[in-house]
Amino acid sequence: MPRILLVSEWAPPDAGIARHSLHLANEWANDSFEIAVLAPKERKAIQQMDRGADFPVHRILGLRLTPEICHIIDGFKPDHVVIQYSFAALRGGSIGAIGVARYCRDLNIHVALACHEASRDTGRTGFAGRHLYRKMANLDLDCVAFVESEKEALVKLGFLNVRLVAHGSRRVPRATETEIVRARRGIDIGAPLVLAFGYLHPHKGFETYVDAANLVRSRGVVFLLAGGVRQRRGVFRWFGRVDNQYSQELESRISSLKSAVDFRRQGFVDEAEIHALLQSATMVVLPYLQISQSGVAAELLSNGCVVVASDLPGLHSVLGDAARYVPVGHAQELADAIDGLLQSPSEREELRQRARSRAAATSLAITAQEILSFSEE
Repeated sequence: MPRILLVSEWAPPDAGIARHSLHLANEWANDSFEIAVLAPKERKAIQQMDRGADFPVHRILGLRLTPEICHIIDGFKPDHVVIQYSFAALRGGSIGAIGVARYCRDLNIHVALACHEASRDTGRTGFAGRHLYRKMANLDLDCVAFVESEKEALVKLGFLNVRLVAHGSRRVPRATETEIVRARRGIDIGAPLVLAFGYLHPHKGFETYVDAANLVRSRGVVFLLAGGVRQRRGVFRWFGRVDNQYSQELESRISSLKSAVDFRRQGFVDEAEIHALLQSATMVVLPYLQISQSGVAAELLSNGCVVVASDLPGLHSVLGDAARYVPVGHAQELADAIDGLLQSPSEREELRQRARSRAAATSLAITAQEILSFSEE
């Protein structure tokens, strides 16, 4: 049985890259690969080794390549090593992952580096971040980017063999009526529902969504913002303070909405309920101000959602023609788009069909195969 060592953040926390990694691992397991996961160290009470799904998870990745890590690699004998690279996800393990990549390359093991947000990593960390990416580039690994702009950033950092691969949309079962009622939590199942969700961060532009709710002319609409502040760790705690301040500002903005606007707030929604919520929403709004790529957008395709999105390259790359786009940060344009779709069931159905077609064309099964396919060329 062929083996894959996956180097990645792993839930908990249940962040985007951890979730993406789990879905990829499930696809590889379905193709009869044996999987092991090498994840960053955790200070909280998580066992150094646990089991996620059906895979052993070794939470020992840190600042350097240790004998213990080498022992795991030597004992597992992987045919492929896939590194899901992101500073925010791997934290100190971003440095240790370079050692893992070099060690495995020297053993003639195929190594694929999947870079999720190189432009944001290097933009936030400056010279230090560029230095780490260039050290990885010097290893001459197979490199995967999920959007064109990230591919361009990686080429500028010195990567020679960069392949553009879809982020991947996974197969999602249709929600039952009981699941939908439970997910709506007191929202009339027949009421038009306009949804925005995800971690609260200034780049997400949720204030534009709140302002647009105040401008929508249609009546009887329920607006829902679901999600909370992501727990940050290590040197990224500073971003947590920024996120908390942003959350407070959002709550003040919501409290000042017109009394006629039915705007609901909800915390994190578990995975079982979020699919029912997405599938029952009249439309989902992605009002981002900045984005390099979006796992959320891929989830919307999986659920056949009607999407209104900011006109950003990172969202175009994932959604293609399966969304209506509006200018970044323009509440009135967003409100007009929401009103237009509320009044046009035929356009909504067309967008749903496009979403389903794009999900099929960019499935996670295809992504999982393409990440490994360098070694077959």
